[in-house]
Order: sequence, then structure tokens, then C-alpha cells
Amino acid sequence: EVPWDGNSSSRKQAVGGAGATHTAGARPALDHRLEDGPPSASEVERAFGLHRFREPEAHGLEFARGEVRCVCGCCETWQRWVSGKPLLTSAGGLPVTVHGGGAPLVRYEVITAELVESLAIWFAGLAGRRPAPLRVLEVGAGDGRLTLHLRAALRRRGLSSREVQLVATDSGARELAACEPGAVEARDYRSALLEHAPHAVLCSWMPLGEDWTAAFRSSESVETYLLLGEVDDGCCGRPWETWGYDADGTHGSESEGDGESGGESGDESGDAGGGEGEGDEGGGGLL
Repeated sequence: EVPWDGNSSSRKQAVGGAGATHTAGARPALDHRLEDGPPSASEVERAFGLHRFREPEAHGLEFARGEVRCVCGCCETWQRWVSGKPLLTSAGGLPVTVHGGGAPLVRYEVITAELVESLAIWFAGLAGRRPAPLRVLEVGAGDGRLTLHLRAALRRRGLSSREVQLVATDSGARELAACEPGAVEARDYRSALLEHAPHAVLCSWMPLGEDWTAAFRSSESVETYLLLGEVDDGCCGRPWETWGYDADGTHGSESEGDGESGGESGDESGDAGGGEGEGDEGGGGLL
């Protein structure tokens, strides 16, 4: 089921796959403009029927080519939304959300209002504990939407660029268009650290199999860093080097303290869920 706006006489309508149409005149709840800010977590959950794994009848599974995928309307709509494809409507197709440059808004992460607010609280706390301005660098920023929304959230808290300086950078490896002109500086994380000498680094969904945290820790200017994504042996970074997680049992106590990330990474990665700044300025928190 997909919720419609409050003005629609048919608030919910079952979606039945590729041939389904929405109620005439209704807009999916997640057709947000960039300037409107990100959707809330509850909007995302309602729109796509997330967390309904205890209702197997709500999802239709298809087995093909050695893969299992869901072909229910919610999951099909989800795939279209995250890949930047138009959502289906009876009016012939809702225009896909696009960046200022006209490129489809492909979502590699779902940024929610709650996430942005938590980040704003965390960075505002850092800014209040040190001389202004706090220099914050986002690396691997993709299209720059996270920093754009974070900057707006900090402004709502009365923090301008005089108190917190935010810069989004990306290597351009995925060839993503910036969410608006000038939103992202074309630099890889090593070059960005040298150029901007940040006090804090934000990294969202570090690529699997790569570890950037050693460079964060070796930077003379960096006091803390914040990692968003799957921890330990998930799909971000490297288990031991990034998270201090002994995935294969080869990094016992005798190895701790060796190398750039040995015993340090367990301390410097902070506490999972540290949106309120669990770690002090010597370590990063996780969300």
C-alpha cells in the first residue's frame, strides 16, 4: 500500500506491480523537492511498506536466475524510487526528481529528516566546545545532498558558516551529478584532507573493501570523525582497519596497537549510535 496526500479521497491504494496506476491527482508522499528537505523515516516506512517482514503475504517472491527478489508493488516502487525512475501515475508518470543539472536523483542512501537532525545536534555540540569556526569535511559525498541538508539544519539552529564551515567532496568515481551547482568539490579523500585541514570528517557509506580512516587518524588537523553505514563486517570499509572488528580471528590481543589502525580503531570508532556525540574529540561516533 502507498499512502497519498491528505486531500485525496482514496488515501491508500494497493499497488500491483508494473501495470499499476495511482489515484488521479494524488502524489506519492515521497515526491519531495530538494529544497523541501528530506522525508521523515515514518514517511519512507509507510510509502514502501518497510519492516513488514512478519507479513509474508504482503510480499510476492520471485525465484529467477539463482536470485530471490520481491515483486510486490511496494518493492517495485522502492526500486524505481532509489534508482531515480519515474513513479507510475494515472496521469502518465510523475516526473522523476532531478538535480539542478537535470540528472536523475539516484539514491545510494535514504537521507531522512531524523538523520539530518541528529547530525546537526552532534556537530553543533562539537562547535560549542571549541573556538569557531569548526571545519567539517564530508568525503565520498556523492551528489552532496547530505551536506546540503545538514547545512540547512545547522542554520535552523542559528549556526552559520562563521560557526561551522561545511565542505562536501567526492572523487567523481561514480560520475554523480551534484545536487546543485557548486555543491560538491571534486577531490578524493586524501586530497581533500590536505586542502581543507578539517577538524571533523563525515563519511557516509565508505566503499566496501576500502579503509579511509587511517588517513583521517594520521591527519594533524582531524580531531574526530563520524562514520555512517554498516559496522563490523557489513558492506562499508574493512572490518579490522575501519571498525576494529576481528572478523577472521587473525587480530588477537597480541596484534593490538600494531600499525595505523590496530588497537586505535576500536577506541576511535566511538560508540554505535553515537549521534549525540558519545565519543569525545579524540574519537568518532557512529550512526
